Amino acid sequence: MDHAEELAVPTTENVLICSCCGQPVRNSIALFDDNTHVITTTYGSQRFSRRQYRVAKALTDAYPNTATKEHLYDRVFMDATGDGPDIKIVDVVVCHIRPPLADLGLIIGTVWGVGYKMTLTDPAMLEQIKRSGVSIRAAGSRKLWTPDLDPKLMDLMKRKYGVSACARALGMPYMATQRAMDRLQAATLTK
Repeated sequence: MDHAEELAVPTTENVLICSCCGQPVRNSIALFDDNTHVITTTYGSQRFSRRQYRVAKALTDAYPNTATKEHLYDRVFMDATGDGPDIKIVDVVVCHIRPPLADLGLIIGTVWGVGYKMTLTDPAMLEQIKRSGVSIRAAGSRKLWTPDLDPKLMDLMKRKYGVSACARALGMPYMATQRAMDRLQAATLTK
C-alpha cells in the first residue's frame, strides 16, 4: 500500500479494501491513491482531477480542524515561483468536489470567513444532505434581462452603484447585471 494513503480516523465497523494490494485496511474511513487520484470509502470510489484530488486530500489531512482558504491555496495552487491563479479558484474547486465527496460520505462544510472543514456522515443522513444541496426553481421564475432595464441600470451606474447594489435594486441576478453593465460600459466607450 505504498501509493495509497489512508485518512487515520478510528472506526470500529468500517473495513476498506486497498485498491492496490486487495488487503483489508482497518481503522480508516478513506483511502487516497496518489497515482490514480481515486478516493475510496465504504460508500464507494471516486476519481478526481489532480487539483480536485489535492484539495480533497488537504481537507482530509486537516480533519477534524478547519483548513483555511490560504492554506488550501498555498498547498495546491501556488507554483514554485510563488505565483498562481486568483484565490477564488479554491471556492470553485470546492464547489466541484462537494457532490462526489458527499457520495462518499465526506461532507465539506463552510466556515464563513475562515475556510472549509471536512465532516463525516452516516448512510442515513447522506441522501438528506445531498437533497438539501439541490436548489429547486419554480417554473417561470427565471429572470431574463430585458431592454427596458438598460436605462435604469445606466442611471444606477452614473450614481456609482456597484454590481451587487444594482442587481438588488433591479431585482435581477448578479451575473445578468454584471453582463449588462459590461455591455453598457463597452457601448459608452465606443461612442
